[in-house]
Amino acid sequence: MAAQLVGTVGLTCTAPAAYYIGTGQLDRRAFVLWAANWIFASNQIHFVQLRIHAARTATFSEKFDRGRFFFLAQAVLLVALTIASLWRVLPPLTVIAFVPALVRGTRWFFQRPKSVDVRSLGWSEMKHGVTFGLLLALAFVCS
Repeated sequence: MAAQLVGTVGLTCTAPAAYYIGTGQLDRRAFVLWAANWIFASNQIHFVQLRIHAARTATFSEKFDRGRFFFLAQAVLLVALTIASLWRVLPPLTVIAFVPALVRGTRWFFQRPKSVDVRSLGWSEMKHGVTFGLLLALAFVCS
């Protein structure tokens, strides 16, 4: 997973690059866009890895044993996003862009056990990515 997270650093650099192409500026806002995209991509990678490695878990306690860090990181991320929004580091609507992924990640711990269909999981994560991208763009346009 570490290599995947490092790889996303490069892949998510397209966000500030696109911002620079569109505005001609490489400023704090471009960095915030990169950070938001990297955090979201990292959350997706961690969730997919958790789902694959915890495929045979059935109860909340089993899932929590496997995904304790992810579960707690979901709450920390929501608090950090809210604080960053209140301090005007992020546009306020940015928090909303993360909500679908945070709900998806937290809800899994409480769902009944089901087998992992990797293809379905991939499509679901792609939908989350598109939703995130649209909501993030909307957050920045409206700010």
